[in-house]
Amino acid sequence: MTQNKRTFFSLQGKRFRVHETRKGVLKMADSVQGGPASPQRPNANEEYKHEYNESVKIFSESLQEYHGTTEFQKKAMLKDAMSKSLQAMGDSAAGMLNQELQAQKEKLQSDYESYTAHESEKGYETLQDDLKSMEK
Repeated sequence: MTQNKRTFFSLQGKRFRVHETRKGVLKMADSVQGGPASPQRPNANEEYKHEYNESVKIFSESLQEYHGTTEFQKKAMLKDAMSKSLQAMGDSAAGMLNQELQAQKEKLQSDYESYTAHESEKGYETLQDDLKSMEK
C-alpha cells in the first residue's frame, strides 16, 4: 500500500496542504499552523462544496497577487497555487457529481491558460468574471 504524498505551501500567511491520493488525485485543504482546516463533516457533499469554495478563494487571491507582481519566483509560486486550486476544484466537482461546477472549472481553466500565455488585461478581467460567477 502506498502512502499519500503531502506537500505544503504558504500564501498570504496561510498554509495549504496538498496531497496526492493513492489514485494520483490531488486534494487541497486549508490548514492553520499544520492543523486540519475544519472539523469532520457528516455530509460528503458539504465537504466537497467547502473544498470547492476554498479552492475558488485560493485561486482568486493567487490571481490578484499574480496580476500585480513582476517577480519571477513569486509568479511561479502563484501559478503553481492556481494550478493546484484548479485541480482541487475539479476533484471536488467530480466528487459531488456536479456537472455545472465541473463546466465552470473547465471554463476557468481554459481562460487561465489563455491568460498565463498572454497576460492581457482582458484575460485578467475574463478570469475575474469567471470567479464572480463561481462564487454565487
